[in-house]
Amino acid sequence: MSNHILSNWMKRISWLAGLIIFISGKNYIEENILWKIPDEQMILQLWALFLIPFLTGVYLSLLFLGEKTNKNDYSLLLVILLPTLLFAILPILIRTFAVGPIPYELTWLIMKVNTGNLLPLVAGLTFLPAFTVKRKRRR
Repeated sequence: MSNHILSNWMKRISWLAGLIIFISGKNYIEENILWKIPDEQMILQLWALFLIPFLTGVYLSLLFLGEKTNKNDYSLLLVILLPTLLFAILPILIRTFAVGPIPYELTWLIMKVNTGNLLPLVAGLTFLPAFTVKRKRRR
């Protein structure tokens, strides 16, 4: 095996080991910390529930970063990352800051789109690729 192939294998094995540690930490936080937070500190719980899938997405995106990434993909930033990040953070911001009456249609849209914590995951998955600078290939 050449050093390049061995290096790729080691990167993947390291990533998998990190994933196991990440999942264990995520489960520990969800089971032992989040559900013991008092109701007075619900904002802290909301931010944690946003950050866990967001950071999961960032970690998952590490697997797909490589030499074939586009240089500063602004379409990924503007079309995917910013809208998903905005819609994922909006419910937390609305609860944190006393915002005046919000139209029912907007509230309904925000809650429907945020079902299942998929938006923070998508925002995390697109965060690093949106800002990655393409590396020059060695020959």
